[in-house]
Amino acid sequence: MPMSRMNRLFPDLNSFKDSLLQWGSWTGDYTWLCDNSTRVSQRLHELGITRYMNVVMMMRNSPAMLSAILGALACDGVVVPLYHNTPARSFEFIIHETQPFAVIFDRSCIDKEVLTLLRNKGHAVLCIDFSEGSGQLAIEEIASPAGSLAPRLMDEDVCEILFTSGSTGTPKGVLLTEDNVKHCATSVHTYLELQSTDKVLLTKPLAHSSGMNSELFAALSVGASIVIEPEVLVLSRLIRVIRNYGVTVFFTVPTLLELIRKAGLLPRFRETELRIIHFYGAPAGQSLIQALISEIPQAEIIYGYGISEAASRVTYIKTRELGLLTGSSGKPIAGVQVDIQRPDGTSAEAGETGEVAIAGPTLMKGYLSETTAAPFRAGWLLTGDIGWLDNDGYLFLCGRKDDMIIKAGLNIYPTEIEEVLLEHDDVHLALVKEESDHLGGSRIAAYIEACSGRILSTADLVRHCRLRLDHRKVPAAFYFVDKLERGLTGKINRKGSGGNGEEIRPARSLEVNQGD
Repeated sequence: MPMSRMNRLFPDLNSFKDSLLQWGSWTGDYTWLCDNSTRVSQRLHELGITRYMNVVMMMRNSPAMLSAILGALACDGVVVPLYHNTPARSFEFIIHETQPFAVIFDRSCIDKEVLTLLRNKGHAVLCIDFSEGSGQLAIEEIASPAGSLAPRLMDEDVCEILFTSGSTGTPKGVLLTEDNVKHCATSVHTYLELQSTDKVLLTKPLAHSSGMNSELFAALSVGASIVIEPEVLVLSRLIRVIRNYGVTVFFTVPTLLELIRKAGLLPRFRETELRIIHFYGAPAGQSLIQALISEIPQAEIIYGYGISEAASRVTYIKTRELGLLTGSSGKPIAGVQVDIQRPDGTSAEAGETGEVAIAGPTLMKGYLSETTAAPFRAGWLLTGDIGWLDNDGYLFLCGRKDDMIIKAGLNIYPTEIEEVLLEHDDVHLALVKEESDHLGGSRIAAYIEACSGRILSTADLVRHCRLRLDHRKVPAAFYFVDKLERGLTGKINRKGSGGNGEEIRPARSLEVNQGD
């Protein structure tokens, strides 16, 4: 009998006898994970799943979700993980696109309207819940597959479909193959030098390409112990979890690290066993990077850049270079090539800006929908990011091509302005965008979410920007909002209103005289 997809991806999983799983007060091990993944696989087989069928999962991070992911892979199924808060409209669209054999929920994610939809379409539905008290996994069949169900069969090499809204707002299914996923996980655990003695903290949703491929799968590949926590942690609990569980590897995002820095909590990480802090998902200001390096001297500080279409990771940069090369996203992971291309497809010179293009074994097979054109050109994937390479091949990102603002002949990328605003101690989050002004032209506007309990002075923000930016890049209007609008991943929604769904009144903005 041929090896299952799970065994091909993680051939040594059963041999890691001393590796632990920890969730809340419960502690298990890889034997528990393998046994319960087998139970999920057996139940799917009993329902009638065959190879290359899609299995949609809408679950929170937990031992149940890990078991569901590996159980589907053990059936040679295709894993389709969704965020637990996926809106009903997006969920219905994804079900239509993937035509899955089965949908798996945990109890907290079950919605009556969604269940009615799935029953009407004939999909198998399972509810898988984990009890922290007993350490038991309960697998309940909510709906059996209808005889008329015709699940979509994927190509035999596809093992994941990750949905990303990108810049269009419509979910796009990224098709990743076994080779894509395995190469990414192997590259990450290699440059991190992960070991079976490490303890990895998972807080990012496993529906995210980084959460699954760069974090979970990298840890499983080497048998590292895994600490599973909710996607959103109170800062005091986060530090307590890292200290009490003996976490050695912490994957996170710049926004959370900025929050920790501004709360004055970075020195508390010195009391922990952390040896690696790996962050990505958004630009990181140099003030944050320098604070991490100086305040947590025992840890390797690693920044990375990636996209879902490349299985999550493209480049990385470690402490020494990170402290010296301001603004760099590093060099490509093993086997991946990065090029900067002009509009005509030719390669740019060192120091010349252009569109970031990537090639290599992590590139997606394509998009699920045949109507969504994959941005390939002559074997290169065009990322939509603008950047440049230095003479040594280090990548520097400017921003998204679609977000660029042209003002007085100057190309302005909102990311640069946002990084400057985030360096202000009272700014928690910032969104910079172009908007129409009252004269029929356009201006740069900044939407600001203050740190909890802080009162912002607009005049202070203007001074802060003028000291650090070309005068043409200083926002002409500032808006203060209670909460910036976010997408499912927690990233700020650049295409939204800037606020949390409520009207943002211009009366709360400050017009800035650019000639001052």
